[in-house]
Amino acid sequence: MRTQPPVPGQRAWVVFDVVSATAVTTLIAVQSVLNWHRQDWSRYGYPAPTAVQVTVVLAGVVVCGAALAARRWRPLLSAAAALAAWVVMLAVAWPLATLSLSSFGLVSTLLLYSVAVTEPLPVTLVTLAVLYAADTATVAASHHKGINLGATGLTLVLACCLGVGVARYRDIGARLREQQDAAARAELDRERVRLARELHDVLAHSMSVVNVQAGYGRFAIGRDPAVAEAALAAIQEVSREAMVEMRGMLTVLRDGGEAAALAPAPRLADVPRLVATCAEAGVTVRVRTRGQVRELPDGLELAAFRIVQEALTNVVKHAHTRSARVLLEYQDTALVVEVTDAGRGGPAPAVGGGGSGGGAPGTTSAVAGGGGGGHGLAGIAERVGLYEGTVEAGPLTGGGWRVRAVLPCSTAAPSSETAASASASSATNEPAWAAS
Repeated sequence: MRTQPPVPGQRAWVVFDVVSATAVTTLIAVQSVLNWHRQDWSRYGYPAPTAVQVTVVLAGVVVCGAALAARRWRPLLSAAAALAAWVVMLAVAWPLATLSLSSFGLVSTLLLYSVAVTEPLPVTLVTLAVLYAADTATVAASHHKGINLGATGLTLVLACCLGVGVARYRDIGARLREQQDAAARAELDRERVRLARELHDVLAHSMSVVNVQAGYGRFAIGRDPAVAEAALAAIQEVSREAMVEMRGMLTVLRDGGEAAALAPAPRLADVPRLVATCAEAGVTVRVRTRGQVRELPDGLELAAFRIVQEALTNVVKHAHTRSARVLLEYQDTALVVEVTDAGRGGPAPAVGGGGSGGGAPGTTSAVAGGGGGGHGLAGIAERVGLYEGTVEAGPLTGGGWRVRAVLPCSTAAPSSETAASASASSATNEPAWAAS
């Protein structure tokens, strides 16, 4: 039996079933009583029905009415009960029962429709055959056997086809709802992963700077109060920015993203802010742009910004150096983000899958590096994998560490201001890394 989805206004349909079943039962009972009194039975060669036969017919009519009222809950059982009642009526009160042929045809049609809506097709076909056989037995005593038999059969077939069609329609609707629910759950999962990645990037960068500044302040608190005060001010500024970003993301989680007063998502234009926080942590970062600067999709700009942020966070935490370089290269079909430092380097990182579902083809991702493990470089690989790009992370030959990510993107016409700045920044063709 198919599971019926909730139907809007279902209580109203229950009331309709009870009222209609009561009306049909009353009409058939009245018709049976009138036929008993007014019919000239000797004309057809039958004796007049007895009181017992009339009682059996009325009881069978009540059972058929109850079956109609319960057809939405137990359609197959209701059809079986009505059929059994009709068979008993035919066996006990043959002539009187046959005069209610049209009434039984209506009852059997409604019950067959309910069976077709809720039961598998084989069960529906068997029910159709059994009900048609019962109608055939009833028609045997009528005056127009051929017409009645054809009309009854056509009515049952139409009811069966209509019920099967409604059942298929409901099944398709249920499958679509399941697919929509699955898609919504998948989207929620992706959003949770994205927010977790954003929180990691914000917290890892901010807490790294706070940790370094706290160490400076603790060291200088008894020796140079001015240095200690500057470290505390840097901690205050970095923690304030982190709180603003986290408050925005938590507002999205709380309000579902509706009417949330959020700051715009970080873009590559905000890289100088990262440079400033790294400078406060004692790491001087030089940023260089190559190629024609142009507007990129918001998601790609955010991914590039987070890649720079995570790479600089690893420099602050693990590289033990005071300088780093950031290269943003705008190629015709890709954006190259490269972060290098002259720190202590480390062993070659482990290579793992990046992105969702094992990463994009050709994506090489590092899950550790820069002298420390963690989720940072794995997060970079996942971001790059979303755009089917490539990422490489590992030690440099002469010392230091490099993270290089290639994010495919389409070519777009640059604005006049960005084109001018790009021409100025690309006037020199410096190597990817030069010691500060």
